[in-house]
Amino acid sequence: MDGTRIFASLWRFVVAGVAAMIAGAGFLVILGGVSAGAFPVSHPIAAIVSTAVVGVVMLVVYLGFLAILRSNDLEAGLAPVLDRAAARSSARR
Repeated sequence: MDGTRIFASLWRFVVAGVAAMIAGAGFLVILGGVSAGAFPVSHPIAAIVSTAVVGVVMLVVYLGFLAILRSNDLEAGLAPVLDRAAARSSARR
């Protein structure tokens, strides 16, 4: 087992996760926060929409930070998806 490599990957995941958490909380505040009468808590549909929007923002920030930090795990995880997309793109031509 390579403890240094595992710790480096874990550090990247934690940094990306904290950045995504901050971005998600910030975007929730932009949407109105969670105080009484705010958009995210005003109606069940608004809550679902807010959750979906904040989730997408967090996903983009998380993947972006993993890319900035050059995570080998991100590259390994996205490789099959990108290969499949490239194969479909070339098959349509």
